[in-house]
Amino acid sequence: MAYIADFVVETANSPGTSTTVNLIGAAGASFKTFASRFTSGNNVFYTISDETSQRETGIGVFTAGAPNTIQRTTVLANTLGTTARLNFIGPVVVYNEIPSSKLVYFDAAGAIATITALTVTGNVNAGSFQAGNGNPIAAAAAGATFLGGRGLGHLNSPFDG
Repeated sequence: MAYIADFVVETANSPGTSTTVNLIGAAGASFKTFASRFTSGNNVFYTISDETSQRETGIGVFTAGAPNTIQRTTVLANTLGTTARLNFIGPVVVYNEIPSSKLVYFDAAGAIATITALTVTGNVNAGSFQAGNGNPIAAAAAGATFLGGRGLGHLNSPFDG
């Protein structure tokens, strides 16, 4: 599971294609650092941007230290259309945000939807609704509510602050 928190944005200098991104600090007074929101060893969503032409999004491991770091362990997408680590040669901004490929949302009809297909590899139990054994969860599943009153991932959620 990868974690997400509101307003986490930091800067970093020239990570190149290295697995390790050394974080410098909050990108502005209204932003939070990864260290203020996450525990060392947490998997976190990240997006790295040079704020001009290159962006990379993925899942990494946050490590608290001097300096705090993110290990770019799984690149999900980048602006080249690949899953390779991009070569950032100057200052970058590192965001904590959910990549669209991992997003679950309500569609216009109020049904649960994903950007890509959601396949269950284990079992999901939500009240009387059950799914599992690799079967896709149908958006029309009777009474299935995975998004509680507090937002995405409310069941057993790292999203709640």
